[in-house]
Amino acid sequence: MSVYVLGWSQPNGKVAILCRSGGSNPGPAFCQTRKEAILLRTKLANDPRGKQNNKAREIIKRLLIYMYMGEETIMWRPGDLWVYLDQKKLILLEHAKFS
Repeated sequence: MSVYVLGWSQPNGKVAILCRSGGSNPGPAFCQTRKEAILLRTKLANDPRGKQNNKAREIIKRLLIYMYMGEETIMWRPGDLWVYLDQKKLILLEHAKFS
């Protein structure tokens, strides 16, 4: 399986992968193309619900595009917003634009 995901690098060496918590397709937010991942990140950045939440805005700014090429199913618990994967299972496709 080769999919694009939005992730946020953690101090412990893991990457927090964004999940959909509800809707028709809950679970890790897999995108079939890099363009789809960019559009998802843009949609999150422009969501008016996040305008008042500075922490959410900072996290969205830190989301980078990764490619997951693993064969195993990513374990996810319903309701979780993040699933944590080892960086070795992901390929970083862009670099951070902040310091």
